[in-house]
Amino acid sequence: MAAWLSSRLVKRKCSSLLPCPISLAPVCSRGVARVSPASGALSTIQKKPRTVEDLPHVSFLEFLCRVVFQGFYKRMHELQIYEKQLYGPIYRDGLRSISLSTPELLAELLRKDEKFPCRGDMSVWREYRDMRGFGYGPFTEDGERWYKLRVVLNKRMLHPKDSAQYSGIINDVVKDFTKKMRSLCQCSPTGDFVTNIANELYLFSLEGIASILFETRLGCLEEEIPGGTQDFINSIAQMLSYNMIVFILPKWSRNLLPYWGRYIAGWEGIFSFAKKLIDKKLEMIQQRVDNKQDVEGEYLTYLLSNTQMSTKDVYGSVTELLLAGVDTTSNTLTWALHELSKNPDIQERLYKEVSTMVPLDRIPTAADITGMPYLKAVIKETLRMYPVVSMNARIIAEKNVSIGGYEFPKKGQEAIPATTG
Repeated sequence: MAAWLSSRLVKRKCSSLLPCPISLAPVCSRGVARVSPASGALSTIQKKPRTVEDLPHVSFLEFLCRVVFQGFYKRMHELQIYEKQLYGPIYRDGLRSISLSTPELLAELLRKDEKFPCRGDMSVWREYRDMRGFGYGPFTEDGERWYKLRVVLNKRMLHPKDSAQYSGIINDVVKDFTKKMRSLCQCSPTGDFVTNIANELYLFSLEGIASILFETRLGCLEEEIPGGTQDFINSIAQMLSYNMIVFILPKWSRNLLPYWGRYIAGWEGIFSFAKKLIDKKLEMIQQRVDNKQDVEGEYLTYLLSNTQMSTKDVYGSVTELLLAGVDTTSNTLTWALHELSKNPDIQERLYKEVSTMVPLDRIPTAADITGMPYLKAVIKETLRMYPVVSMNARIIAEKNVSIGGYEFPKKGQEAIPATTG
């Protein structure tokens, strides 16, 4: 997911840049301090806040060469690290956005966040929703509308206390996943090997998030997965793989090159899968209403029955939650298992903590997690090393902001991608 978000969270803007100037030292002399006109001028220059024009920068041609010809479009996180080595922790990238890449700079930016942050350009994502008449979700909405949407979506899911109510559902999914892994191992030539574990974790994540969102099991962990399930996973991969390309290329090229069509086809697969599940739930709710039965349920039932969200907004929000839940969980688990396999001592320490806290004869609960600090540390370190989203952004809108000694004006189009490189 790092590739698509890093490509979207920047604003296009045309302006020239100058290399970072050499800093000037003050003129000092022993005895009575005297300031010459020249030294006074230097002092004035030093105290003057630096602006965007003073930043080191990457030209668009350099950016295009690195992304297209050097293959960084598949490794955007590595591009961030590479450019940080060349230009330092704060510079202007090839898409004329300001890149920050140290914890201190990121903290400085986030401390100055606005109440309704403008998080970056998601216009390509919005285009598909506008084409098909779907509403915007938590990824594509912005500003005050995003804030109000999050207030609605937070209930029953995004608050830790509310999410604890789904522990029973998740435990059932984990039990079935464990059973499937044992079966796959037994069927392997060596008796201990799972082919394409990343895809299996995608299916596990999809089963888990769908069980919460749609309040039903999809059957992704059965020997034969339901029709359309693998197509949905493939559609996510297709949309993300073409996202960077369609962002860079001008709109006039869409009818000449195949990338836009492939990108839209990815979204078609994602929304088609989610819409079928939402429509099925709508029919069930309507049947209960027609039969004068109580409408009970968890997340999707709550959104459809107890909020002012329109059906098109539900399509947009639930589809984005489904996409986020699958991609983030599966990638984090994949990299966590990778690192644990390389570090058996850490794996053993984690195993002892979990097995001590939750013996084999007991089903874990959400409350047990609070007693597993090492498990939390492993997950956090995995996210630090392999962030699901390697870039976030803010667009300055309401006030002047000073970051790293540089002044950024309000009402500007400057995006500040907060990178983790």
